[in-house]
Amino acid sequence: MQAIDDPDVGVRRVAAELLGAMDAPEATGALIRGVRDDDPEVRATALRSLARAEAFSASDVIPERLEDPVPEVRLAALDALATLRADRSRARGLLAIAEDALRH
Repeated sequence: MQAIDDPDVGVRRVAAELLGAMDAPEATGALIRGVRDDDPEVRATALRSLARAEAFSASDVIPERLEDPVPEVRLAALDALATLRADRSRARGLLAIAEDALRH
């Protein structure tokens, strides 16, 4: 779990990928930290891993990435929300925000 905080971006990228395969609550917390990483690839991978791990507890953190400056991260956030099937009324509003963000 500590690898997500490693100073080496390559280590953080691999950690974000592997943590999604773990069935442990600590993995979700580490991936949430990854969603806020300085590196966009770590952020995108952490988002995909949260979705793959069905980390519903992270559904409040994911929307903040819909306005990420990097399109790949915004798309990963949108995919993660769709995969986690956030509550429908909130998801509609978030999807509208995401569509607007993807146009920019």
